[in-house]
Amino acid sequence: MRTIKTYSVKGLLVAFSLFFSTVVSSHTLWLNATDYYPEIYSPKYGAKTIIYFGWGHGYPVADFLSADKLSEFKLITPKGENKPLQPGQGGFLATRLNLFEKGTYIVAASLKPGFYTMYAEKGQIHHKSAPKTGLSGVIVSLHFEQYAKALINVAGSDSSFLKPVGHTLEIIPLVNPAELKVGDYL
Repeated sequence: MRTIKTYSVKGLLVAFSLFFSTVVSSHTLWLNATDYYPEIYSPKYGAKTIIYFGWGHGYPVADFLSADKLSEFKLITPKGENKPLQPGQGGFLATRLNLFEKGTYIVAASLKPGFYTMYAEKGQIHHKSAPKTGLSGVIVSLHFEQYAKALINVAGSDSSFLKPVGHTLEIIPLVNPAELKVGDYL
């Protein structure tokens, strides 16, 4: 008898968790490039690629990101110079890059941190992009930060991808992904 009750409670907890994990799932930020391995075709124009923002639940793009949500958008050169970027106009914020040095560039972006709160009021569930301050019936309240980066290898790669860009949470590959072959591990 006790076993059935234990499984019932655990089952309800799992169902509750799965329900709310889908309800509160948020959009995800990532950076895409039209060419991750551009070549320098002329010293005057350099190598070219276009960076655009992925936003949503489906890769490569599911929704448009508003530029006012960005707190940082920058290019880090192979020499380690930080150059602020201005996102392009339009839904994908497509930004043309002309790159004149050989080596690995890092394009980094971050969103303004924020809050997401879900609460119950008068039998209805409400969603709010703000902290839970002053609310009752709070179901969940989350603080979020999102970061993204893309590696662009111009006429080959170098080790500059190993330098952190300074995000609070950052993944730094041990090997430049440009050097990986089918079957290799990242």
